Amino acid sequence: MSRKRPKELIKLLYVCGRESDGVVKLFSGHQGWVVMTSDTLSDTVSTARAGNPDIVVVDIESVGVDGAVTMVSSLRGAGINSIAAVLGLLDPESGDKQRCELLGSGFDDLFKTPSCVTEFELRAGKYLDNRELEQRFAWKTDKLDNAMALLKRFKTELGKTRRAFSREKSLLHNSLKQINMMTRERDRLRAEVQDLGDRFQKNTRGIEQILGNMIESRNESNKGHSRRVADIAMAVGDRMGLKEIDRETLGTAARLHEVGLLFIPDSIFAKEEGALTEYDRDRFRKAPASGAAFLKGCPGLERAADIIGHLNENADGSGWPKGLKRRYIPLMSRILAGADLLDDLATTEPRPCVDTIPGLLEAFSGVRLDPRVVNVLEHYVLTCMNGYSTTVKEVGLHQLEPGMTIGAGVFTYTGTKLFSAGAVLTPESITMLMRYNKEYPLAETVFIKAE
Repeated sequence: MSRKRPKELIKLLYVCGRESDGVVKLFSGHQGWVVMTSDTLSDTVSTARAGNPDIVVVDIESVGVDGAVTMVSSLRGAGINSIAAVLGLLDPESGDKQRCELLGSGFDDLFKTPSCVTEFELRAGKYLDNRELEQRFAWKTDKLDNAMALLKRFKTELGKTRRAFSREKSLLHNSLKQINMMTRERDRLRAEVQDLGDRFQKNTRGIEQILGNMIESRNESNKGHSRRVADIAMAVGDRMGLKEIDRETLGTAARLHEVGLLFIPDSIFAKEEGALTEYDRDRFRKAPASGAAFLKGCPGLERAADIIGHLNENADGSGWPKGLKRRYIPLMSRILAGADLLDDLATTEPRPCVDTIPGLLEAFSGVRLDPRVVNVLEHYVLTCMNGYSTTVKEVGLHQLEPGMTIGAGVFTYTGTKLFSAGAVLTPESITMLMRYNKEYPLAETVFIKAE
């Protein structure tokens, strides 16, 4: 493949041991050539290093065959990469043996003198194209070698990754087996815990039933008291917003709140009210605390024990065992105390009329009982005990009229009592209720006595 290079300068180093003006003049008349000259071996190598010629032309007749062979060997050994070809000029009379010797020693081609520039251009173009191809081939080869080295490194890394992945896969497989085993064990333990929980609850209910029967047999004169107190306490707790689990605990505490009576000697328990000494009364007063201490030792009844332990705390702080006041007394203990007192009031002989019980309860508001609990208890009496009352009805604030009689105390949400049962409404009191309700909403609607 040859090509013309009209705009690319070709550097030519002409080596001649005699006057070279004729050859230099031959190329200087043509554009595209830069001609350098040299006449000795050392000068040729140094000039080639400095000038980086594309083509070297050696006048073999002037330097001799041996000198030409030595010069070609020196140029090749110098490693001058810019040289595309070393050409020799021969006498037309030279023989084939000499030509073969020169070509074998390192010359790329031989010319017979005289030669023309056009021939040099054609030959130079071919060698320059070859040089470019060789350079491209070398670059591609280097690039391929680098790619092969990179591929080899990737292959090595891939092998390491594959081995690591195999180990991770094995570990994952073992982990999954362990997880499956742990899952089955967890399910087994969960079922076992569920079974133990069911058995525990069954045992707790059994203990509760046994203790309830013992309490009933101990207090035959007031049979069913614990059950009724539980019904009242759970209803009040529901109206006061207790959670279901707290209501259940409150019901348990109500059914067992008299367990402390089991620890009072028969000699004291059989006495009439008027025959009790101060020591005897103290034993009855401390009975809830004694029962609570006993229940704390029964698994599953610890929370019920805490409620019963504060049963005899009074809202005014005069109670036992710690003398707590109002909000410092646990809410469920306050509810239990109110339910216990309500059942006592409702079952005392002679039995009071349902409509009179709210008035009886108000006497204990702020003293024995929390006013908020009293308010809910009054509503419970009028709406739940023995059916709805026929002499008391529930009305809204906008329906109040002067002359109406309050059937149950009127309280705010904070427990402040505004009117007691039996109070007669006046225009001023109704106006006061309306104004108060705007700023501090009432706990419930109002009960009044029917005409």
